[in-house]
Amino acid sequence: MNGNLNGAPKGNIQETPKKRFFSNPRFKHGSLATAITVVVIAVILLLNVAVTLIGERVDLRFDITANHLFSLTDEAKAYFESVDSDVTITVLSSEQSLKTFSAFTDAGYDGAIYEAPIRRLPEILSDVAKNERITVKYVDMDANPNYLNKYNMISQPSRPELCMLVESAKRYKLIELTDFINTDFGETTSYNTDSDTYTYYYFTEQPLVNAVGYVLRDDVVSVAVVNGHGERTEDESSLAFISGIFEDNGLKVEVIDFAKDAIPQDAKFLAVVAPQRDFSQAEIEKLNDFLENGKDHGRNLLYFDGGTADLPNLYAFLADGWGVKIDPDSRVYDQDNCFVYPFCVFSEYADSDITKALADSGTKTLINNPEPIEVLWEERDIRSVTALMSTYDTSFKRAASETPDANSAAAITKRDDDVTGSYAVMTLTRKRNANLPVEESSGVLVTSVGFLDYYSSSNSFGNGTLITGILESMQEKSDPVTIVKKDLSAEVIDLTNSQIKTFALIFSILIPVVMIGVGTFVFIKRKNL
Repeated sequence: MNGNLNGAPKGNIQETPKKRFFSNPRFKHGSLATAITVVVIAVILLLNVAVTLIGERVDLRFDITANHLFSLTDEAKAYFESVDSDVTITVLSSEQSLKTFSAFTDAGYDGAIYEAPIRRLPEILSDVAKNERITVKYVDMDANPNYLNKYNMISQPSRPELCMLVESAKRYKLIELTDFINTDFGETTSYNTDSDTYTYYYFTEQPLVNAVGYVLRDDVVSVAVVNGHGERTEDESSLAFISGIFEDNGLKVEVIDFAKDAIPQDAKFLAVVAPQRDFSQAEIEKLNDFLENGKDHGRNLLYFDGGTADLPNLYAFLADGWGVKIDPDSRVYDQDNCFVYPFCVFSEYADSDITKALADSGTKTLINNPEPIEVLWEERDIRSVTALMSTYDTSFKRAASETPDANSAAAITKRDDDVTGSYAVMTLTRKRNANLPVEESSGVLVTSVGFLDYYSSSNSFGNGTLITGILESMQEKSDPVTIVKKDLSAEVIDLTNSQIKTFALIFSILIPVVMIGVGTFVFIKRKNL
């Protein structure tokens, strides 16, 4: 038979081949899409882990602001890196309250001035803490109201949440966060200026550098504030202000009645602020003995004259032994180089190591109602006199009794009979002892009390920086660390907390979810082809 059992013609039986799953084009395309998706997700996860691990060891932050407002200046960075003893910096508020500015808002501070720099403090402090010897921590005073009780403070701050505590094994120092904000009033301003322009600067590092230096200092030098002659420091509020100036510079303050009390053994400075009565001859001898220090010298007098003429003994002592003559019957004014009023006078700096930083930075120093000082001689024996500051040659001298009421600024105008010229308004006399292995000196600083009127711990003018330089120089110390100011008026990229959270949500969750969704869609789409 030529057929099969069913009668069908003989021939090759053709079987329909079975389709293999792994050779299915849909599988191939789907597998490729899945593999790509898995690889992309794996790479994202690995990058996330790698960046996290690297971030724990390496600072991946970049400060792209024009003035580097979120990071330390080079001077401050070098200083904090050099710290080789343990220091703890305790911010007396939560980190969150700084970032939200809430404590300052509650205290009534102007957010337009203070908010931006205060919110940046945690960034600055994180840079400081890169040195393992420096620890930064935050203590919420609302949750820990008794935190400061363990410190032996004469009086605790009324608003500790606006303060920072810097401490070492030796001592501690409390500083206010508002000290980090500085106001600079720009170029020379006269009383007839149509409008005043204020520029705010950010001095974050300066008070912190000063505080760390203070708590690490081996020995704290004392300054004895002299009372007993109607000095301004006999007033309690004035004493607190003057004491704060010295404490800002790491000095311990002791108050003495000069006629009755012994000068403390550890006092390297005497401060006499605007006495209204003369020193007796016995007190002049006591003052001279202090400065001579048994011919070892190393002692200093800081004298701020108050414009009282009836001080013949004290004036003779300064003239005969220290080469300077104060003219308390005169005042110096300047219509061209002044701040608002002609009696608030800007001065030029001498070519001195003490004033170099101020001169280089262009920071102005101001004296209110300065008295002219005559330098009687520049060199004598082992003594030398330097006029640290002198008024500009546009200034003029007038008898104090002839000047109008200081509140009537417009009435203070130069007359034909006024003596115009440059006048010394701050002098420093040094008496060096070259017989010792290490040169030491006694020094006498003379200026008007009006110089203190514009002192600021955060250096609003140059007065604070100049005092620091003088005190450091008188102690034969190296040049102090001076921090360059940062202009807050510059435009910066500033993000709010909600913006930061939004960006974190986008990059850590939203973008990965979108990529996973796209990969899944591609996989399903190609599988159905």
